[in-house]
Amino acid sequence: MDIEAIPGRDDVWRVGDTEFEHNFGLDSTPERFHIRKPASLMARYSELCPSMVGQRIIELGIAGGGSTALLALLARPSKLVACELDGDRIPALDTFIDRHGLAGTVRPFYGVDQSNRVRLGEIVEAEFGIDPIDFVIDDASHLYEPTLASFEVLFPRLRPDGLFIVEDWAADYFFAEAIAEKLRDTTSSGATALAKQLGGLKYRQDAGRERKREPLALLSVQLLLSSIASPGIVGSMTVDQHWLTVRRGPADVDTSSFRVADLYSDYFHWLQP
Repeated sequence: MDIEAIPGRDDVWRVGDTEFEHNFGLDSTPERFHIRKPASLMARYSELCPSMVGQRIIELGIAGGGSTALLALLARPSKLVACELDGDRIPALDTFIDRHGLAGTVRPFYGVDQSNRVRLGEIVEAEFGIDPIDFVIDDASHLYEPTLASFEVLFPRLRPDGLFIVEDWAADYFFAEAIAEKLRDTTSSGATALAKQLGGLKYRQDAGRERKREPLALLSVQLLLSSIASPGIVGSMTVDQHWLTVRRGPADVDTSSFRVADLYSDYFHWLQP
């Protein structure tokens, strides 16, 4: 199947008998899904999915179910496992799966935190056994530490030459730029509070101390260094406006001890003040 444009619309597409609308809502229907992807990103999926046909795929982030339904139709995977932090099921996706006879192929899991290494590992082992994964698409939290955690669980389980895609890897920068534009009027309501937040997002550690929250873009620098120092594991890494794409190298990896920080040495202090 191919993505068909709807005449007169640049935010609605059709794949077979299912429509997809660029929308951040969650009230999808089995015939028309909301999908958080603009036209430029839909075009990227149209280009990528033919190479995913018949493959084993993991998707992190279900939202309104649109991206899961899109992958099911375009990639026709042997199995698609999708995980979502929200514990509420998406009825439209359940109905879509039933109508298309995909119950054994498309497997959504809800209430799964991508930073929960144990739970994520249990799902992978239960659904794929010893078979390697072909593709991972992470469109979940867009936060550094949860993304790093799921990357370290799933990347070593990829087959050699398999792809791991982190979508919206620069979300922190786009968000900051949008807010900064609004803050140029320093007299606006809430400007002081927003400026303080942008000056350094923080979260509390277990010990009660605070430290700056790292942007997700940090992972791109770590993987760039890894592709130089450990090309047998990180075969290549590319970035563009939408995707951080990492290709798995041929070297064997211990899935239980794999850590990105072990793949490189920060000789020139790119990652340190």
